[in-house]
Amino acid sequence: FNSLGLRCVQFLEHIVPHMLMVVRSCNQQSLRESLLQQLASLSSIVGPHLRPYVPAIFDLTTTFWNQHLPASLLLIEKMAQKCYDDFRGFVPTAVSYLLYSLEGRGESGVFSPDFHSRLTLVLASMRRLKPVLGDYLQLLVPALVKLTDTLVTFDTTKTLDKKTQIERKEQAGKSAEDVVKTVGFLLWSGEATIRDNSMMVGAYGVVG
Repeated sequence: FNSLGLRCVQFLEHIVPHMLMVVRSCNQQSLRESLLQQLASLSSIVGPHLRPYVPAIFDLTTTFWNQHLPASLLLIEKMAQKCYDDFRGFVPTAVSYLLYSLEGRGESGVFSPDFHSRLTLVLASMRRLKPVLGDYLQLLVPALVKLTDTLVTFDTTKTLDKKTQIERKEQAGKSAEDVVKTVGFLLWSGEATIRDNSMMVGAYGVVG
């Protein structure tokens, strides 16, 4: 795609539906991850030419949200940047998935092992998506504040050894600090536009 640039636009009607079909049907997680990353790369190259496929691509991000969170977030960011008008209708659903990702504790009240790493990805994506979130910040900010309270009062289970308890408390503290910074960024009233590339830089080592 990179070598063809905009010349690949003429092939989109043949390439994209096939990619979407393979992502849905394949059983190989590594292949699915690679294809999702390629879709993100393609969206960066062809921009608004991908508009007809925004609904199908967004549906993929929600279908594979848990299994492929980094690629799903990156795809959402790219669509928000490159297909702004078409993506706006999907913002409510995107926000619901972002809120879902802030819930990291099971019935036992203990954070899942990968919660903090996933939280880092979600917070970074929220910051980049700020220009399209609009009034939905009224939902996200209170949820983030509540999460901060949970993290700073985090109490590790007594069944863990002392070293593990200390490590988990330190991780919770770092996550709380990241959440606070994100809240500050989201509430900052400075000028921001979804077309400002400096706010939409990819964070996952994926071609963007």
